[in-house]
Amino acid sequence: MFSYAVKIGIAKENPCSKVTLPKNNQPEKKIYTANDIRRLLSLLNNEPLKYRAFFNLMVCSGFRRGEMLGLEWKDVDFENNIISVRRTSNYTSAKGTYTDTTKTKRSQRTLKLPQSVMDILKELRKEQRAQAKKCGDKWVESDRLFTKWNGEPMYNGQPYS
Repeated sequence: MFSYAVKIGIAKENPCSKVTLPKNNQPEKKIYTANDIRRLLSLLNNEPLKYRAFFNLMVCSGFRRGEMLGLEWKDVDFENNIISVRRTSNYTSAKGTYTDTTKTKRSQRTLKLPQSVMDILKELRKEQRAQAKKCGDKWVESDRLFTKWNGEPMYNGQPYS
């Protein structure tokens, strides 16, 4: 039987049975505590509104950075306190900042948010409209929640860099 198995390419035993797999030495991800989050958000109180809005929304939603930067005002439903993720904002040195689809179809989702976050977003929208008036024809209408001073989509390294 074995000689027949060797002739047709079937091994007598599993050659992988003697392989020892390396241990997974990846460090555990640091998970922030509720106190850590409260402290972070309180430290943002004296920072520009767009950063307070960004981190409050991120903490409450769990959206990825690219999803956050891809949010447009048409994705925000203030009446029902919901936000829909439909696109991402990405950056490469070759393309610069560009809009793309979400990572997967399931990444496109709608989430109900607390009134406190929606109130911050209302403030942000009001501030952004005032900035657009101040900039006049230098304002670039991107409809994004998170923008540079002139309305262009915020660079993906922000607000972390």
